[in-house]
Amino acid sequence: MQQRSEEYSYIWGTGIAVEVFRDEFRRYLETFALGQVVADPSRRTPQSNGGEAAAARSSVSDTPAAAATAYALQEKYYLKELLRMHMQGRSTLEVDFTWLQRVAPRLYVQTVHHPTECLQMMSAVADEVYRDVLLLRHGIEVAEDVLIAVAAKKLPSMWTLKQLSPQHIEQLLSIKGMVIRVSKIIPEIRVACFQCWNCQYQERSVSGDKGRIFEPTRCAHCGKTYSFKLQHNLSLYEDKQLIKVQESPEHVADGETPISIGVVVYGSMVDAVVPGDRVIVTGVYRSTPIRLNANTRIIKSIFATHIDAVHIELVRATRASEAGARKGCFANGNATGTGLHVSTPTLATAKNAEGDLSSAVLMDTARLDMFHSLAHRPDIYDVLLHSFARTIWGHDDVKRGILAQLFGGTAKTFVFSERIGSGAAATTSSNSAVFRSELNVLLCGDPGVAKSQLLTQVHEIAPRGVYTSGKGSSSVGLTAFVVQDSDTGELVLEPGALVLSDRGLCCIDEFDKMNEATRSVLHEVMEQQTLSIAKAGIIAQLNARTSILAAANPKDSQWNAQLNVVENLQIEPTLLSRFDLIFLLLDCHDSAEDRRLAAHVLSLYMDTSRGVRTRRAVTNGSGAAGGRVPPQGGCNDDGSGEEDEATQWRSTASAGQPTAASDDAAGTASTHVDATTGLPVEVHMELHGEVFLQGPPDAPYMPANILSEYIALARETIFPKLTEASHKMLARCYVELRQARGSSCTVSATLRQLESMIRLSEARAKMRYGSEVSVEDVVEAKRIISAALKKAATDPTTGLINLDMFHAADPGKNTVEGNMRRLEDLLKRRYLAQGRHTVSVAELRSVFNEQQSGAARPVAPAQFVELLALLSGGDVVQSFTATTVTLAMAGAAPM
Repeated sequence: MQQRSEEYSYIWGTGIAVEVFRDEFRRYLETFALGQVVADPSRRTPQSNGGEAAAARSSVSDTPAAAATAYALQEKYYLKELLRMHMQGRSTLEVDFTWLQRVAPRLYVQTVHHPTECLQMMSAVADEVYRDVLLLRHGIEVAEDVLIAVAAKKLPSMWTLKQLSPQHIEQLLSIKGMVIRVSKIIPEIRVACFQCWNCQYQERSVSGDKGRIFEPTRCAHCGKTYSFKLQHNLSLYEDKQLIKVQESPEHVADGETPISIGVVVYGSMVDAVVPGDRVIVTGVYRSTPIRLNANTRIIKSIFATHIDAVHIELVRATRASEAGARKGCFANGNATGTGLHVSTPTLATAKNAEGDLSSAVLMDTARLDMFHSLAHRPDIYDVLLHSFARTIWGHDDVKRGILAQLFGGTAKTFVFSERIGSGAAATTSSNSAVFRSELNVLLCGDPGVAKSQLLTQVHEIAPRGVYTSGKGSSSVGLTAFVVQDSDTGELVLEPGALVLSDRGLCCIDEFDKMNEATRSVLHEVMEQQTLSIAKAGIIAQLNARTSILAAANPKDSQWNAQLNVVENLQIEPTLLSRFDLIFLLLDCHDSAEDRRLAAHVLSLYMDTSRGVRTRRAVTNGSGAAGGRVPPQGGCNDDGSGEEDEATQWRSTASAGQPTAASDDAAGTASTHVDATTGLPVEVHMELHGEVFLQGPPDAPYMPANILSEYIALARETIFPKLTEASHKMLARCYVELRQARGSSCTVSATLRQLESMIRLSEARAKMRYGSEVSVEDVVEAKRIISAALKKAATDPTTGLINLDMFHAADPGKNTVEGNMRRLEDLLKRRYLAQGRHTVSVAELRSVFNEQQSGAARPVAPAQFVELLALLSGGDVVQSFTATTVTLAMAGAAPM
């Protein structure tokens, strides 16, 4: 033991030999290959991958791809990564600690328990290997100011904030949460320059651990003591930022409140995240003393904790898949780096042409090919429909509209240039206008028709979003509120639900329960996509580029067919007009449909195999509409027999065995257990054991996590444009919607419907990963808008589509139905009650305008004639001519 202590240098207080640690880590960097941790899929047996036939059907399992995969598995991974870092101008080497634990477990344990010392040694070794690889193998000399830093990522274990305890202090760990606050950039001195005031001698002091800088006490040149002063302009600084991370809402247990922790980031991690991002933070858990007074050195016995981050990874966290898809990652490193570091794929490099790192979606080539193969299927729209909200019965058009909202349109910025002046003194000024790409959808109707369930399903698969409820939300909770920072004492803005949902989706349940002041903040967000704040001396305009999905119940708890949408919901017409789609979900009484729905709901409580196993109940059920859809596609609206559907479902799960596949796929398809139903289903597309498409051949669907990734990839990489043909079809469809009105007094479509049609067309093109909007996309967008308007914007009195109710301040004052009601009431009270059966048109119009309130405009003669035409043949007006109105005896008021 004495001999070892003389041969090696040890880190004080530990058993870590510096030379041994450096040699082992260098050997790991130079020899590690993916084949040591990843099994070659081409060498799997039929039992391990679900059958050779299923693997052969995958588009990524051909011979060239298998050969490329085998070569990648044997290639020296980190040596190639160091070369890629040089080509991309990065200075941070990301070390996967999951792989490190499997290949070099002693290095992993030592680094986790002593991260401060071990990460510094790792960085020094990585810098040496970096220079050796470039110089010896490629003849490239590296500048002296380029220093390689090591960032630890993907620790095998993930801790929740509630699990952190004093035993984790000064250890390396990973947490997952949501960013709720980001401070401004703070410059922190890394190398301080001190100058002697007597002889002007300069001396530098490097910041040590925990940011401490020691001032020299004696000048080495003149011998004066305490003669140094800090020269700020000659010191070197590093960017620093304070981030507050809170537990993700989906990870908070029932009845508990989320807790938060401060995270300190440096260098390239600064400004890498914004409030609302879901992140995995890897760093050192530290504790710092709290001073009793800022001017004294007396400290409290209670210490404050925070995390010094070494790596931050953005994740597309969804409730359907906690793992999410890798979206991008930012690592601590030299400030000369790009600041954006690609999370290295498992088997292949990401598709980044010419070193472009701007893409937020980072996945390997094989996964990208799988998603594009899905997008090019001729039945992709049906696949998406079957994949979304499978626990909800029917409502196909509603699901199509919500799917379009999840994909979104294409953001547009129009720049207008204007020449001011003439001659040589002329100048050009430009103005820009931004048109939103997000769709807003409102679900309204009777209770128990799965409105809340649809919101929950959307929140589960939305790549980014927040769920809130009516009475539980205030105006500041939706927008932003001012709080005092506990560390600096400054007033800072704490973002609300709409800001946290930026570039995502905000689900608002019980929309009708919100008070008018709370709903008023949505006007700017739903149209301008910004949020203006002027509170406590803070004036800011925050981005709130979010889609709004709201659900509302009628005021009388039951939809009144005699009232319009505004009167049923008691919501401001100016707010309703900002919704692109308003779907009316009614509980219609249909015996055949009721039987199918009852069979669907009752099947949830039936034994699937004579009591051997039972289907899991649906949480947060919503009346009759909340239930699981049978795997054989029993959610269709085609009216197929409910008995056959129930029999199909039971036979599929009987004895825990799948049914035989039909057609040429019989006996060749692999099966696995569906995570939603717990039943074996047929697999159609898979990659390395991950299922991309499953279900019966006539109704395949994607798993929830794959659907979420599919949507996120489309939102971030696909931006379809209008073509000449789609442009003409849009104009034609808009004219047809405008001509659908029944009279000149009714409005069936406005420019907002045209903009909604454009966004819906672009969203449908995104569903198939198309770069252009086709004519079919426009036709389907028009059909969805027409289907929504047919129910929600139909005048209950005339039966015609009328959008006046969404634009008038008082629906009963200026709308056609309001004028018709007042005219009927006038004829009954003043003429039929007195026994008169005829009245002149001029007299009737004059009396009608006299009884109008002062705020309403008089009805013109042409409009008055159209009102009479709408009432003609009814219970009050029998007929009319240019001069006389003949009243009907049936409309006489009782005496």
